[in-house]
Amino acid sequence: MTTSVVPPLPRSVVPGEWRMPSRDDFARYVETNLADVMRELEQARRKMLWPSLLGIPVTVVLAALGFFFGKDLPVAPALPYAVGIAALALMIGRAYLVTRAYKREFKTRLISPLVKFFGSDFEFATDSFIDSERYRASGIFRKPFTRYSGQDHIAGTAGKTRFECSEVCSEYEREYVDSKGNKQKSWKTIFSGLFLVADFNKAFTGSTWVFPDRLESRLGWLAHKLQEWELERPGQVVKLEDPEFEELCVV
Repeated sequence: MTTSVVPPLPRSVVPGEWRMPSRDDFARYVETNLADVMRELEQARRKMLWPSLLGIPVTVVLAALGFFFGKDLPVAPALPYAVGIAALALMIGRAYLVTRAYKREFKTRLISPLVKFFGSDFEFATDSFIDSERYRASGIFRKPFTRYSGQDHIAGTAGKTRFECSEVCSEYEREYVDSKGNKQKSWKTIFSGLFLVADFNKAFTGSTWVFPDRLESRLGWLAHKLQEWELERPGQVVKLEDPEFEELCVV
């Protein structure tokens, strides 16, 4: 993450005293405030599953009926197949809609209050995410993206540190020629995961990136030479004094 080019986060609240709640605090909060909600959500989840599960044998029976007896039925031979396909499509469509509604209710009734527990100004928005300009300004991912999306935005102030994070997914479109000589297009993922931006209460004259080091444990001193040749990474490799950190990360 770069510390010099990402614009400062908006400060909508004055930072107050903050500490990470203990595991016991968390357990008491869940038991006192969310136990009933969790039971209701579990009951809703089970009710949601039964119609989808019952649709499977119906679809299988219709497909088998068409396969074994379609020619002997006093209807068009393809009709049982068509009915089976239609039943399968309806089952999948209903499962998608019901699952999407359940996920929204789950996040609204459970995830949102859990996030709020960790800080009075912590906010959760399932349909929001870190904007693409912050992602681009970080300088972590050098590959230009052509599609960008995300979800589950969390923002708040921990002590004096303002932060925000969310799931994001960046992709680019790739063109290729298949075995028949036809041009095809596909989407390739650059990054998919949790992206976090936080204030850092220090003054820097440059930018610092820390990446996972997959070479150090395997190649030792040779890894440093290969890291220096890594063209996709910004800046210059810096060797630090902590050998354990050096084995895990490249800076």
